[in-house]
Amino acid sequence: MLGDNPEDGNGNALLGNIKVVPDYKDPDDQKYSCDGSTSAEMRDAGGKNPEIIICPKAGYGHGGLSKDYDGVKAISCSKFDSRVSWKMESLGLIFVHEFTHYDLLMKDILPEGTDDVAYGPYLSQRLNREQASRNADSYSWFANELHWSTVCAKDYGKPTKSDGEDPMCDNVACEA
Repeated sequence: MLGDNPEDGNGNALLGNIKVVPDYKDPDDQKYSCDGSTSAEMRDAGGKNPEIIICPKAGYGHGGLSKDYDGVKAISCSKFDSRVSWKMESLGLIFVHEFTHYDLLMKDILPEGTDDVAYGPYLSQRLNREQASRNADSYSWFANELHWSTVCAKDYGKPTKSDGEDPMCDNVACEA
């Protein structure tokens, strides 16, 4: 997913094919992506011109990774409880989730691609091994927990049901 030569600092060239855009009517079904608890969606995941639709309701997760952006506060270790929770969700988590849906990027790692079997830290950790290996949120929440455990120098406990109930997404796990 990251590229063949991590030492060149360029990452995987396929990531350059992905456009990040605001919501618009999908030409295939004439529907918008952003509704309910949806924070993002990958369109044309099997093609050469994929797009990640970022929804305004949850477009930046709960903030930037330890950095403020215009209108978006930084997420920092002091905002977390002792368990993995929705409070740790960032735009980075949303991108990792959507990247796993890009077939050309993932074909060598996961030939069958990923699906949205479960969302959020709690439900993702409750999947059996086969379901978890195909679940996009399993990868994004694993990377997210690893990131925050490293940055905060702390081991976080397993999430409870309420740790997946994000108030920004009507008290359910945000869907990417």
